[in-house]
Amino acid sequence: MKIHYSKKTDYLEVFFKIESDYYESADLSTNLLTVFVGEDSEEIVGYGIYDAFKKVSEIENFSSIQKLAMYSWMIRKITKLSQEEFAERLSSKYADKEMGLRTVQRIENCETIAPYFYPIELKKLEPQFDLNFIA
Repeated sequence: MKIHYSKKTDYLEVFFKIESDYYESADLSTNLLTVFVGEDSEEIVGYGIYDAFKKVSEIENFSSIQKLAMYSWMIRKITKLSQEEFAERLSSKYADKEMGLRTVQRIENCETIAPYFYPIELKKLEPQFDLNFIA
C-alpha cells in the first residue's frame, strides 16, 4: 500500500496496486472518495480522499488496519515526524516491545497489526485523532 498525503490541502491518496496508467472513475467515485481504476486491468487501484482527516473513518471500503495506517501517515506528516523519529519515540517508551523503524513501516504498509499502544501514541501526537476512527 502506498500513501501520499498533503497536510496543506488535507488530501490523501492511497494505492493498493501499481499500474503505469490509471484514471478517475466517475461511475465509482462518491462524495467521500475518488476511485482510481487501472487502464489495463480495469480494477480499482487506489482512492483519493479530500478532507481526509475527517473522512477516512467514514469510508467502509477500508479495514481498521488500513485506517490506522492512513491515520499514522497523516499524523506523522501533520507533526512533521519521519518514520524513524516516530519509531525512536516508540522504542524509547516501549523498549521491551521491540518497536523499531521496520515495525512502523510494516504497520503503515498494512503488513502487521499494530500493538495496543500505537494508536494511543498517535492520539498523544494529534489530540484531534479519535481512537474510534479506527474501530
